[in-house]
Amino acid sequence: MPSFLADGTTIAAAAEMRAPLSLRKIATLPKEQLPSKKDLKDAIPAHCFEYSTVTSLSLVVRDGLVIGALGYAAWNYLPTTDLGLAEYAAWNVYWFLMGTALTGWWVIAHECGHRGFSDNELLCDVVGYPLHSLLLVPYFSWQYSHHKHHAKTNHMLDGESHVPPGRSFAGMFKGMHGES
Repeated sequence: MPSFLADGTTIAAAAEMRAPLSLRKIATLPKEQLPSKKDLKDAIPAHCFEYSTVTSLSLVVRDGLVIGALGYAAWNYLPTTDLGLAEYAAWNVYWFLMGTALTGWWVIAHECGHRGFSDNELLCDVVGYPLHSLLLVPYFSWQYSHHKHHAKTNHMLDGESHVPPGRSFAGMFKGMHGES
């Protein structure tokens, strides 16, 4: 069932009629006025939830070609001795580009761990394991610990990151997670 605002309009309809709410306004909305997970999912086109093995594998290959081309260029064209300011700048550009490309592989490996790469679990593992290994992150142990991490993600008091400095701050967040 869609979430309704006080005037009876749905949140989705209200979003189309007026400017976005400020973060402060959103953070202080009553729970009943917030969209449900179903409302959010319904707002996303259905094709965004469809797997494409061809597209997924093509992204692995594309990033591999970029990584290989950058490595080839660095090996053959970037000097390693008698470095001046221009050479240091060139290496910094290389490091930035290679880091960006390797982050692409990290994102793909991460999605394999979440089973978001493919609807085929074996394919996720076959792609995720070598990518994680190349990035020096053990795949299956990372997958296990990362699942534990997501179990409490965004929980103000029990999460692993962005947690208030102590339980004395708990009163500020009463009611945010259904606690009284």
